[in-house]
Amino acid sequence: MRAQLQDLMKENDLNWAIVSGDIVCNPALAYLIPKIRMFSTTIVVPQTGKPYIFYNDMERDSAFKSGFKPVNYRELKLMKFYKTVREPWEKIYIFLREIIKLLNISGRV
Repeated sequence: MRAQLQDLMKENDLNWAIVSGDIVCNPALAYLIPKIRMFSTTIVVPQTGKPYIFYNDMERDSAFKSGFKPVNYRELKLMKFYKTVREPWEKIYIFLREIIKLLNISGRV
């Protein structure tokens, strides 16, 4: 399944794809990790290579079973930013910005 997604990314000149949210009622996440039980996650798929899966501490084992490169959400150090913002869109912006910085993402996302 991942290979099909990466082929589509190549056809459409996309370098990275980011899929985030709760797994319940989220077909995109269910497609990427069909046999893994997690409540909420973020998956970052490069055009080539192994995707990354972000996990909370309680979901560590599931993340490691996914076959993706596991990354703990704590590595983003979001709380220092979240304390200063009030708007939900600002938190989403900071969240994505920190993922992009951490994984050194460039190109079309």
